[in-house]
Amino acid sequence: MDYLPADSLRLVQDPLLPHCWSWCAAEMPSAAASHMAFRWRPYLVESLQRYYLPAAYGTIFIIGLVGNLASIFIYVAKMRPWTSNIVIMLNLALSDLLYTLSLPVLVWYYTQPEPPPLQAPLCYLMRVPFHLHLYASILFLTCVSVLRYVAVVHPLRAGWLQETGWGVGVCVVVWGLSALEVYPMFLTITVVSADRKRWCLDFASSESDKIHLYNWLLTLLGYGLPLVVVGVCYMQVAWALITGPYPRTPSRTRAYRLTVAIAAVFVASFAPYHALRIIRVYTRCSVDCALRRGVHAAYILFRPVAVLNTCLNLPLYTLAGGRVHRAFAGLLPSRCGPRHSPRKNLSIIIMGWEGLLLKGISVCSPADGQP
Repeated sequence: MDYLPADSLRLVQDPLLPHCWSWCAAEMPSAAASHMAFRWRPYLVESLQRYYLPAAYGTIFIIGLVGNLASIFIYVAKMRPWTSNIVIMLNLALSDLLYTLSLPVLVWYYTQPEPPPLQAPLCYLMRVPFHLHLYASILFLTCVSVLRYVAVVHPLRAGWLQETGWGVGVCVVVWGLSALEVYPMFLTITVVSADRKRWCLDFASSESDKIHLYNWLLTLLGYGLPLVVVGVCYMQVAWALITGPYPRTPSRTRAYRLTVAIAAVFVASFAPYHALRIIRVYTRCSVDCALRRGVHAAYILFRPVAVLNTCLNLPLYTLAGGRVHRAFAGLLPSRCGPRHSPRKNLSIIIMGWEGLLLKGISVCSPADGQP
């Protein structure tokens, strides 16, 4: 770590949190101050917000909109009869779609050269859907893991869990719990006026003394507890497949792959955001300017990662069962022969998502079938 001389530091007040002061490098020609300014320039966070967030959210919007509309169409129009698993996956797709539709507002907000004048309702529209979707997705994915666990470990008890009414009841509970988890955000997310501008602060950027306890409860109950459930399901399913009499049946193997995929999403997509959010809350008023800006920059980088499941859920849908494979493949017409039709090759790609070798779409030739 570089240590700056005393005369190269100055106390800087946070304009959004007037009671927060940090020691920051002064604008002076000294080598140490210049090095520190290069590492943690004041506009580092602003640059990430201006360029990185709109690009990330815009990409997620395009992929998520197309993928989730296709998924919802398949579940509504192609999948009959419905099971509890399909009902839960449909609600997961609806959650993804609703959040995706809120992203253009965020893209517009972050592309503005100056913070636009916002009122509280628009601020809520920008911030609350992120958390509602995040914790609804976590709960829906947890329910899918539990269903797969029961199907593999306790197959004789899985019949009644496949009834549609059970799935509808679970989805109602999930939406209710998700709304209850994020309701306090209406009391913590605020529009702050500073320097003749109005800022719509993110949850972790709000007044720290108001959100410490809520942040911990939300992290432990909204993410930590479901993570433990998914981990237990993964270990139980893996053990049942290793020691069971029929470890290589397609349905059991598919259940294992789906459980592994959900566990990977929980760790890779959700864990960094929750860890950085805790650190962000505790360093919001840090006296170390470089630490505060560095944590804030990392927190910004991983916010879009937390909702990448909006796009990654599409492979999860295909892991749900063979019927979903056929429904996705049925979206493409068969124009080549039976050996190299786009429909068949789409099925191969979907199987590649399940861990098989990913194959490209073949090129038709007159000898392969119909021109």
